[in-house]
Amino acid sequence: TDTVPTSRSNFLQVAATRRKPTQANPFHGHVDGVKRGNAPYAIHRNKRLPNVIENSRDASRRFSRLLNKIVEKCEDASRETGCWLFLGAQHTSARGGTISYASPRLRSEAQSTASTLATEFNGAITTLLSARRADAVELQCKYEEAQALKQAADHQLLEQQKLIDTYRQQYGELNSASVVVSGLSSPMTD
Repeated sequence: TDTVPTSRSNFLQVAATRRKPTQANPFHGHVDGVKRGNAPYAIHRNKRLPNVIENSRDASRRFSRLLNKIVEKCEDASRETGCWLFLGAQHTSARGGTISYASPRLRSEAQSTASTLATEFNGAITTLLSARRADAVELQCKYEEAQALKQAADHQLLEQQKLIDTYRQQYGELNSASVVVSGLSSPMTD
């Protein structure tokens, strides 16, 4: 929607009309789940939130590409600033282990803590994946149980339909016999 400025005055005019997200005007919203200490921390988004990728294989590939860039940025930031930094990540459909990064300073000053963070994150993700599998197994069992009940009901319905057909056939024979009997008895009474 931006137009290409043709002169300096047009350039200034277009630049003035462009909106830039700020803390006061975060028109793309805030990044969810960020905390400073134990309190929520607002970071405004510079771009709109991307759409969800529905295909799990495509989502996993995108995750891998983005995560490599994120880890590289984490290393750049930690080496440049000397900060303590830990990152843990795992895609929901990943087959491999969790990926974690600990900054050089965190590893050198708190090696056991960095290792514990990675181990605890891996344990939490393993628990989540197990729970998802358990839910899937439970749902599969419920589905199979429902299928068995449906088959039993279908079998029972088929038996009932056979019984109804038998009754109809017997009723039809009785009806035919009563017509014959009534036809035979009529001339005799006259």
